[in-house]
Amino acid sequence: MVNNAVDAILEHSAEGDLWVRTGINGDRLFIEFTDSGPGVKDASRVFDPFYTTKPVGKGTGLGLSICYGIITEHGGIIRVKNIPTRGASFTIELPHQPVPALSLSTAGQKPASGKDARILLVDHDDSVLEAVGTILRRLNHRVHTARDMREALAFLEKMGFDLVIADLQVCAGSSGSGISEWLAQHRPALNRRLIWMCALAPSGGAGEKITGDGRPILQKPFKASDLLAAVDDLLLNNVQAAAID
Repeated sequence: MVNNAVDAILEHSAEGDLWVRTGINGDRLFIEFTDSGPGVKDASRVFDPFYTTKPVGKGTGLGLSICYGIITEHGGIIRVKNIPTRGASFTIELPHQPVPALSLSTAGQKPASGKDARILLVDHDDSVLEAVGTILRRLNHRVHTARDMREALAFLEKMGFDLVIADLQVCAGSSGSGISEWLAQHRPALNRRLIWMCALAPSGGAGEKITGDGRPILQKPFKASDLLAAVDDLLLNNVQAAAID
């Protein structure tokens, strides 16, 4: 959205302004992008695939169409209008769903695991690290993030963790065996408290290997409730196993 606004401004002038406004309206989140460009020529077609007013070789006509698809898949809407004193104004609305405190029966009570867990979160995508980390920290878990195997192993070698949540592709390709093999050798107890995340469902031999090891797999995009249920399940099992031992 920002790139599209910048292109529109530069078509009209060597410099300009972009105003971004965010907020909550009832059960909807909104973000508004308003630029100082010339405005849209045909608001009824602006989200159509391959429709573009940019010069040949400049635009594909897919940017706003892709935005439209992503937003609607998340239950949202996107609208556009021209503002005479400025330019084009795009407004995105998305459903507002607060993170449910599934582990808390009353305010101020600790998670069902009985302790604040130390969690290592591994993913190459900063937005995933931020979103998942925020959900976990709201339940007082202590979260450390790594963007690749090197960072993950550096944390594991110097710190103790109660749980690892890792992306399959980041942790040695589609099989994710890299971090699992390291844990099996150096942290066998922690190897039993590993949750996989994946954007694509595992397939073939690697898929059978992963899905057959009994570990939870969170298929992206996953719900906050699914994440918290998987975390609490492993932490609760860990506490119960320790009590038995």
